[in-house]
Amino acid sequence: MQQVFEAKTHAHSLREPDALRDCTPTDVVGSTPREAVQVTLLGMAVDVLLGAAKIVAGSVSGSHALVADGVHSFSDAVTDIMVIIMMRYSRQPPDNDHPYGHERFETLGTVMMGCLLVAVSLRLALDNIRAWLEGSSAIETGWLAVTIAILSIASKEWLFRYTKRVGEQIRSELIVSNAWHSRTDAISSAIVLIAIVGASAGLEWLDFVAAIAVAAAIGKIGLGMALDNIKELVDTAIAPDKRSRLLTLMEQHPMLDNVHSLRSRRMGKKYLVECVVDLPGHLTIQEGSGVIEEVRAKVMSVFPEIREFSLRVEVSPTR
Repeated sequence: MQQVFEAKTHAHSLREPDALRDCTPTDVVGSTPREAVQVTLLGMAVDVLLGAAKIVAGSVSGSHALVADGVHSFSDAVTDIMVIIMMRYSRQPPDNDHPYGHERFETLGTVMMGCLLVAVSLRLALDNIRAWLEGSSAIETGWLAVTIAILSIASKEWLFRYTKRVGEQIRSELIVSNAWHSRTDAISSAIVLIAIVGASAGLEWLDFVAAIAVAAAIGKIGLGMALDNIKELVDTAIAPDKRSRLLTLMEQHPMLDNVHSLRSRRMGKKYLVECVVDLPGHLTIQEGSGVIEEVRAKVMSVFPEIREFSLRVEVSPTR
């Protein structure tokens, strides 16, 4: 007797096999990639050294902008510590309390990092606006301040490129976000250098403008990081155009009578997607499973950003 595929609902959990087939040996769930730790510790060492040098040089020369840039470097060192901690937790394997894994620890860390940068930027901006209004400026431009600014530009730009490359290789949003801290530090140091040179020409107000510009740059990066990752924490769905393409792709299968109730949410850099499909009632279980596997394979090949694809099957009322 032919076995008929008549169950009203039948759940299929379709997961990409371990999502590890294209990972490097060190990019293993449950451990922090060695490259991530190394590049973060390197960045932290550079940030601490530059931060101390900038604050000392800024204090000696009287440059508020260079002192603000030093605080920026120290804030990067603090975020480096957060990166290592959050990377450790985010790579833990799924458990009973976290069946979808711990990737959102990395997202949470990025949000916290962004909020910290916003707080630092507000404090720097307010302090320098107050100093400007009070007229407390006595800048003595010298070779030390200029040298430290140039050294900061070169080292932070190199660190940005190196860290970003490592972050992309291990597919870590947190490491890539941390790399952009180095780029903002390089830009802010360039602004500081212009202010120092301007001050030597008698334009001491440039120092305050540069300090406030540095604070604004820090705040902009931090706000962008926080807002982008908050979208994941509130289960933001896949982009509307991709959702439309996904539905169209599935509906092209001749055995799917209807595709509906599609839901998705972001998890790290991937998406978890689930929906309901209607299959003809005359299909056997084996035939129905074959259709589901065909749909799964097609969707996974076209949409690599989907990590998990879950389908609930219902019997079509029309066939």
